[in-house]
Amino acid sequence: MNYKTNKEKIKDYLSIESCAGASWSPKDDFVSMIYNQPGQFQVFDLKIHENAQNWPKQRTFEDDRCTDPHYLKDGTIVFLRDFKGHENFQIGLIDNTKQIHWISSDEKAKHFFTYISKEYLYFSANIENKKCFSLYRQKLPILKNPMEKIFTPPRNSGFYSTRLESPNKKSVIITNNISIVHHNLIWLNLEDHSQVYLSELAAPNQIAVWKPIRFIDDHHLLILTDYKADYAQLMILSITGELFEIKDINKLPPYEIHDWTWNSSSPYTYFVVNEEGYSKLYRGKFSSSGTNSIESILLPVEGVIIGGDQRTSTKNLELSHNGKYLSAVISSSDFPTNLWILNTTKLNWWCATDMNLQGLNQKEFRKASLFHFESSDNISIPYFRYLPSGKRPEKGYPTIFIIHGGPEGQSKPNFSGLHQYFLAAHFALIIPNIRGSSGYGTKYVNLDNIEKRLDSTRDIAELANHLSINDNEIDGNRLGIFGGSYGGFAVLSAITEYPELWKAAVELFGISNFVTFLENTAPWRRKLREVEYGYLDRDLEILNQISPIHKIDKIQCPLLLEGGDTDERVPISETIQMYEAIKTKVPSKLIRFEDEGHGITKLKNKLILHPQIVNWFKNYL
Repeated sequence: MNYKTNKEKIKDYLSIESCAGASWSPKDDFVSMIYNQPGQFQVFDLKIHENAQNWPKQRTFEDDRCTDPHYLKDGTIVFLRDFKGHENFQIGLIDNTKQIHWISSDEKAKHFFTYISKEYLYFSANIENKKCFSLYRQKLPILKNPMEKIFTPPRNSGFYSTRLESPNKKSVIITNNISIVHHNLIWLNLEDHSQVYLSELAAPNQIAVWKPIRFIDDHHLLILTDYKADYAQLMILSITGELFEIKDINKLPPYEIHDWTWNSSSPYTYFVVNEEGYSKLYRGKFSSSGTNSIESILLPVEGVIIGGDQRTSTKNLELSHNGKYLSAVISSSDFPTNLWILNTTKLNWWCATDMNLQGLNQKEFRKASLFHFESSDNISIPYFRYLPSGKRPEKGYPTIFIIHGGPEGQSKPNFSGLHQYFLAAHFALIIPNIRGSSGYGTKYVNLDNIEKRLDSTRDIAELANHLSINDNEIDGNRLGIFGGSYGGFAVLSAITEYPELWKAAVELFGISNFVTFLENTAPWRRKLREVEYGYLDRDLEILNQISPIHKIDKIQCPLLLEGGDTDERVPISETIQMYEAIKTKVPSKLIRFEDEGHGITKLKNKLILHPQIVNWFKNYL
């Protein structure tokens, strides 16, 4: 095929539609969602008829992405919008006449939805101090009531969110995230603003995860915690700080729970277990004495109930107000992302959307397979392998390693049009969850902290060597590596620490120098990142030691780099300084977007970048 045909073909793969969000209207007759049919995510709503598909109706028409829509009790929809990917999200509201109103307008501040009750919209924002987020709420109807600040956090104390409202509406439960494995759970009295650290009462001076799920009565919470456990477990916590085990919880497999939904009209709490990347759905009836009812619900496809944040949607699993239906955004490695709905009585699913495949045959999409290998220090490292169709080359397929971001992210077997195009172009894919990934317990996620950073890079190299020796589907002499964000650092680290393994590399918005990264990342993120990477005031030697910018003379393979001008997480200066350092040493290219930040959100820009990524690997592998 000529280049034009290849370009047209990759456009089809990149244009496969996707959706996210699953928020029910007050009458349970619509779901609000985001949908990328316009070329980037915009807010749509979808009329719901059981066992039927309807066409979503577009409700926002902005030049930049609109995300995280939620129906409020009065039938209005709140959502977020930023500009050019800068992540300073503003709050918009779609009223009952479908008119849009802007509730916030401070383009230098961020606004994140954290909890929605029948009477209030709760959100966090860094309006007063860009280094920390205060907690606010606004009474419904939003257009008639001002926002009210309910909590101002201490300086340099982590990220705070309102997570639950007490049954009597006089208090809220807030979380304080110091790091991914260190939380505080706080009872905040809204009348006198007194605070009780429930997590400290339950486990004094302990570092642990604490996530509130729901009040099960006036005096007890259902929570998730990894206190005295490697995986966070469901437990009961009283408002006086007493912690109770749930005796029958051993019916659940020993994996992390990563999403949940409930409402007062249903006796059930629905929750998603992350079983090595695959989602398993359960529901249970809980009381202060525990539970005797845990049941599994089979998903319609083997895959993933999608997670997300304010850049997409924080609500991808939701029970309807009457408890009759459960909406879930589900994807698998070979089945594109769609909104599915479960009848909670009959336990039958139907696909409520029909994402456009651009004429491609879904049956030709390739499926992921899960494997493990043992590292030199006896750690089991999971990875997904994708193989192309057709005859295998005599020495195996040219292979691209894809490394996730985070670093506490997790690669899952969800759908990617780019991955499927790589496969259609006859590349194999290896997608590992190296140490430091989430989803495998607290011990695993801590294995790459600070001075152990390069142990995760060693995992990549050892996996490459393992496959070269033991997997005849993989051509160990034609390996490429690709990643973004922390995955971009992993790419740079791999090609500087183990340069002999790689024939080509693509690095997107990654960290090249941990010192300059920590100096220049958004102020509110610095403390959260120092916990993981090391502190500027005490770990400077380690930060320099692990930074690829100081080892550029070791790079042997061609390197393609990309960055977005508005990226506040990993500023584009990280990409520019790496390119300037290596541009005369190896074949290299820098691609830069003035209207993107941390990631590529617009289809028009994906159609510029992704064909060049594919051709980079074609040319050098």
